[in-house]
Amino acid sequence: MLSCILLVAIAAFGLSEYLKQPSLSSTTVPSTALQQTTVPSTTVSSTTIPKLSTTTTPRLQNPVITSHVIVILLENENGSYVVGSKDAPYINNMLIPNYSITEDYSSLGHPSLLNYVAIISGSTFNIVSNEYPTMSLPNKNLVDLLSEHNLTWKAYMESLPEGPCYLALTNADGGNYGYFTKHNPFVYFRNIMSNLTRCTKIVPLTQFGIDLESNALPAFSFIAPNILDDGHTAPLNSAQCPPSGTGMQCADIWLSGFLPQIINSSSFANTIVFITWDESASIGNQTKNTNPNNNVLLIAVSLHSKKGFADNTTFYSHYSLLSTIEEIYGLGNLGKNDTSANVLNDLFVNNAV
Repeated sequence: MLSCILLVAIAAFGLSEYLKQPSLSSTTVPSTALQQTTVPSTTVSSTTIPKLSTTTTPRLQNPVITSHVIVILLENENGSYVVGSKDAPYINNMLIPNYSITEDYSSLGHPSLLNYVAIISGSTFNIVSNEYPTMSLPNKNLVDLLSEHNLTWKAYMESLPEGPCYLALTNADGGNYGYFTKHNPFVYFRNIMSNLTRCTKIVPLTQFGIDLESNALPAFSFIAPNILDDGHTAPLNSAQCPPSGTGMQCADIWLSGFLPQIINSSSFANTIVFITWDESASIGNQTKNTNPNNNVLLIAVSLHSKKGFADNTTFYSHYSLLSTIEEIYGLGNLGKNDTSANVLNDLFVNNAV
């Protein structure tokens, strides 16, 4: 009898101690603990353990995880000239059939500089010339948005003569076929050029291959080939850009050598490359089917691009490119023309952006 009484007492004591334990539903479990503990799926109830997420940005609704956005900016061609051009075999035989393009895409006018600046800021700031960057724009730009969200960036400039914060003595200090300041929008913003850390993100294009090979690409890359490789200036001889001919041939040859390293890399699975032109051909150049509407081509190169798709029903512009980058990373916006520009959703499977 005594042993029975003891068993009952022990059981009662154990139950009272159990009831004193805090409820599981009121216990805060650190996310790290949840990540380190393997729980059989049959024992987990979605009503008691909240679904874990890795980010709080709008990208949660995006089925495509994009870690790298690369913008390649070429020079001075109408979209109608590029498509089907014999001077662009790589673009027409490899890129357009396998990826997606938008044909109703507009640059923002002439000259070059206002388009470069608009792509990273959402405004042309009434720029009317390719002036040397003494203006030092005080405005907020894409770099600020990326920094606010702890996202990395770099500007890769081909033939950049020197290191951080380099400013050419003239707009064409890079020489006839080198680096041109007017094709580097980052040096026009005060909050970039006055910040040494940010200046170090403007690097020679040779650094891109190093970063790609070491899986160190930033979230946002801006690539500006030099004045020959971007198609701006036709070569003087075949040694510079075989075969010697149009600027479009030079740009196409450069792309055919540069782009495959990205496409064939392990990073390409979560990378989108946007290729576009800063502005349409110069007014009066009838050989390039000049259009006064500033129409240029944009190509979206990604595993998630609609294969062989050409969108000619939705109007886009350089502001759309900026707003698309903002949408991909959930950056918000700059409160300028990026707020109303169409996002480039139609170019991707399931409107993935």
